[in-house]
Amino acid sequence: MDIRQALRTVLINDAAVFALVGENIYGGKLPLRVTAPSIVFRLEETNDIPILNSPGVSNLTKSVFRFGAVARGDAIEAYDISIDIDIAMRAALHGFRGEVSNGESPETTIQIRGAWRVDAKDFYDDLTETYWVRSDWEIHHALA
Repeated sequence: MDIRQALRTVLINDAAVFALVGENIYGGKLPLRVTAPSIVFRLEETNDIPILNSPGVSNLTKSVFRFGAVARGDAIEAYDISIDIDIAMRAALHGFRGEVSNGESPETTIQIRGAWRVDAKDFYDDLTETYWVRSDWEIHHALA
C-alpha cells in the first residue's frame, strides 16, 4: 500500500469528511467535469529518514502533501463548503497515528506515525469559479 492510497482511505473512512465529499477524493488534479465538493491532493516531496551515525535507513519516510478542499457554486455557499471540508479534513488527519490496510488479499498495510498541517491558504480560481482551501501537510510513515 502506498501512502497516497492510505491517506485517501483514512479520509473516505472518516464520517464527517465522507458526509461532505463522499468518494470525491482525487489524487493529482480535480477532474474537469466534477462539480461536487471534493478533496484533491498530491505528493510534493518524499524522503527516507536516515539512521544517525549509520549507513542504513530507519524505514521511516517523511512525505509532504498538498491538499485542496474544493467547492464550486454560489460565492458565499461554496466558500463556506470549502472551509467545512478543510475543517473536517484537519480533524481526520491532524495528529493521526495508526495502521491503514488496503483490505485486499493479500493484505498490505502502512503505518502512519504522524500527520501535521504546516500551512493553509484560501484562494479563488476565476477560470473554474472554484473556491479552494489549500493546505500543506507533513506525514511520517513506514511500511508495516
